[in-house]
Amino acid sequence: NLWDSANEPITMNRTNTRSSMSLPEKVKAITPCVLLVKANVGTTSKGSSLGQSAGGGAHQGTSNENMVRAQALLESANRKYEMQDFASAYNDVCQSVDLYPTPVSHYMKGFLAAYSENDADAAITSLEYCMANNHRPEACCDILASCYAQKDEWEKAILYADKALGYDRKNMHALELRGIGKSQLGRKDEAIADYLQAIKFDGVVEYNFA
Repeated sequence: NLWDSANEPITMNRTNTRSSMSLPEKVKAITPCVLLVKANVGTTSKGSSLGQSAGGGAHQGTSNENMVRAQALLESANRKYEMQDFASAYNDVCQSVDLYPTPVSHYMKGFLAAYSENDADAAITSLEYCMANNHRPEACCDILASCYAQKDEWEKAILYADKALGYDRKNMHALELRGIGKSQLGRKDEAIADYLQAIKFDGVVEYNFA
């Protein structure tokens, strides 16, 4: 639309002149067209903190303090996770999300909720937040399929298993869940097809598709 509305005609060479170049020559030609955009996480034009609506009453200083505390709690959660203290890691990351939610903290909360706390609802809330923000969708789909299977919501489990397989067609976990889901819904032939597809892939040792 911008091109069409320009006051002066814009001419552009549509011939690919770089296809025959060596890689160093391509880099040299393309580098002038690459820009780095830096953005500060600060206030909106009305003075409200990022992620809050204008008029929310939160002072920017408070928001910045929350962000710093949330980051410290997230780092603490990561350290505790590495030490396999999963309960304490989950507690820290929950506080981090409450103070200043981000896709990174929500992903960790969702992961731990699913695999450590066995809390499918908490996991679903956090991981769907991540999906809305396009954060690690391939991993989120895999975990969400498990969570909905745990809740016997098989249509949604199949939906997310399908999405996970869109990222990796050899995702055995997603194939298994999709097969189970189809079986639970009475779609036995489709379930068998999923299991047969899995059997074709090499290195399948941990799953019993009999």
